[in-house]
Amino acid sequence: MDQIEQLLDSHRANPGARLAQTALANSVTRMVHGEAALQTAHQATSAFFNSDTLTAEQCGAAAASGAVPSMVAPSSLVLGSTLLKLAVSSGLVSSNAEAKRLIKSGGMYLNNLRITDVSQIVSEGDLLGGSFCVLRSGKKNNFIVQVEDKKA
Repeated sequence: MDQIEQLLDSHRANPGARLAQTALANSVTRMVHGEAALQTAHQATSAFFNSDTLTAEQCGAAAASGAVPSMVAPSSLVLGSTLLKLAVSSGLVSSNAEAKRLIKSGGMYLNNLRITDVSQIVSEGDLLGGSFCVLRSGKKNNFIVQVEDKKA
């Protein structure tokens, strides 16, 4: 009870820090998935929300843990596609028009790099570790695309 009271006092003092929500999420994740999964989720969250560089390993861990929404797509649907199409098919945005507005306002990113060209095509060079790309809208809406080799 003392811990709960301390947590509530901290929350009341700084509700924007979301300490109570974080404690609840950590507790539930630990109970349901275990300590190792909780640590993996923390690492993935830190990489995506507190870092400028991303690795394929971080993307794989984040996708596997569910810390960041993701999808698996064949390379034939990703490579050579426009970022507009990929952003819509991933569900990051609801339409091409929304994606265009986002890019023009400087709010869309590929692998943490701002996108400025509405006609940009996804190439193999955009894949982290040859398998992942991360789309982001705004500061916090990330989406991982894992690209499967069509030959596999």
